[in-house]
This record gives sequence, structure tokens and C-alpha cells, in this order.
Amino acid sequence: MRLAITVCIAIVAAFGACDGDSSNGDNAIRQTTGTLTATVGTMTYSATSMTMLTSGDLILTTSDSTGGGLGFTFLEITSAGAYPFAARSVTTGARVRSGFSGGGEQYNIEMGTITLTTFSNDRIVGTFVGTARGLFGAADLAVTNGVIDVRY
Repeated sequence: MRLAITVCIAIVAAFGACDGDSSNGDNAIRQTTGTLTATVGTMTYSATSMTMLTSGDLILTTSDSTGGGLGFTFLEITSAGAYPFAARSVTTGARVRSGFSGGGEQYNIEMGTITLTTFSNDRIVGTFVGTARGLFGAADLAVTNGVIDVRY
């Protein structure tokens, strides 16, 4: 089940991978270490497995011990700063696309902000908050206390 959720999140995150370019173009899938935690609705998410794709835009996929997943695609971002979570319909400008899977439901994080204090060729550090929009009839959920500190 965990693999299926991780693959699903990777697919959600990858939808944004074709419309931008990053400075880290080494075309690698890297095992990633660090921390990714958040509260989504009443669920506490803490990544236990992380992978970063560094081909074009950066794509981070994660899974937790319950089989949930959280993924990010960093689009046209080249430095630290505050960036919006963007819906699929937004196709230009620096932004982040994100998908979440938990409690048997699927979500896109389309509203909110990720504030990156470090964004380099091997590390991302920051915080995030937003709204996870429910897919397939799921209710929207608040995303709070988001922390990301990953090395890849």
C-alpha cells in the first residue's frame, strides 16, 4: 500500500515537471535525508522515506509509516524566498505544486505559502501552511506546522 501511495504522489507531483527549468540539471533520482512534517486536518504527517528527482524542476516525493504521502514540485524556483502553492492552471512564475494522500483520501495543496530559507543544489529548508483541497469528494483540510529540511 505504501508503494502505491508513493507512486500516486509522485505522479501528482510530476504533473508540474514539464513547465520550467531549474539550475540543478543533473538528471538524477536521489535518496533524500532530513525532515518533512506537517499537520493536515487532524492527521500528523512525518515522512519516513524521501526521494528527490533533479531532472528539470525539483520533485520531492515522500511517504510515512501509515502509507500516506506528500509530494512537492518546485517550479521555476532558483533561490530562497516565499512562494505560493499553485493550482495546475497556473503555468508561469516561481511556484510550488503539492499533493497529499492520507486517511484514504487524495488532496492537492493549492492555496498557501512555502517559505524557503535555504534553496541550494543539495538542500531545501523552510516552512509551509495552506489548504489541501479534497479530490473525489473529500473535504478540504488545513495544512499547518509544515517543516521541510531535506538534503539530496
